[in-house]
Amino acid sequence: MISNGVENKYFIAITFTTLMFASSVLYSAESEAFIELKNSTAFARLCQNGICTNISIENSNFNDFIDIKKLSIPYENYYFLSDTFSGVNECGKIYHLNKSKNAFVYIKDKNMEEITLCNVEQYDDYIIDTNRISALENYEGVWKINEQKLSLIYEDKIVGDFYIKRITSNDEFLVSHEEDVLKRERLHAKVATVRSYFYDKDFNRLGSYVIDGDEVNVTEYYYDGETEWVFSKYNNTIGYLKRDTLTLSKLDKL
Repeated sequence: MISNGVENKYFIAITFTTLMFASSVLYSAESEAFIELKNSTAFARLCQNGICTNISIENSNFNDFIDIKKLSIPYENYYFLSDTFSGVNECGKIYHLNKSKNAFVYIKDKNMEEITLCNVEQYDDYIIDTNRISALENYEGVWKINEQKLSLIYEDKIVGDFYIKRITSNDEFLVSHEEDVLKRERLHAKVATVRSYFYDKDFNRLGSYVIDGDEVNVTEYYYDGETEWVFSKYNNTIGYLKRDTLTLSKLDKL
């Protein structure tokens, strides 16, 4: 639980049960681990049978913490500790109680890279972080925790009201504009003219083209002041197509 106390204190308690054998009798000893935030400094304690000892928080000596957020099922022993605040972004790392080390340690990704998340929210087993880059550009990442490591499922790049591009480990494509990142669906583009030519980055017409009914993958929009373009891929051909030569919709509406 998280409870507010006096002097700007925040407490997080973890309760777990340690089973012991003594004289062939099985009994339990209840233990609790606490993180206390006081004057931007985080402290952790482990208490068992009324006896409390200090335990460490990885790299806590190098951080002034802003807030603590306890995650819930299925991540009961995980906590988001924010240590950086910039604009609307409150960023930090996710920590978990490592009983073998008797410490709170922050988790990394599968490549053992440090991951900083911002404005973290949890929805079931998904962890969502949102990073506002500018008035036009935002990023939303969808993560899961597997075997005490962060795994990025996908990231959405939101460019104003213009488009949302989803980036996965092996693909990029536009998605629909739902507010909820988990409800967005892939957009599919179909050619709606007899012939639509590809253009290069300087918008010079190429010799390749797609025809009426062809489906192409689109990843972003661009407006040059006169024409709206869509960066597209058809098999191994990539380039810009004119937006008004395509229809974009969810798959079930094509």
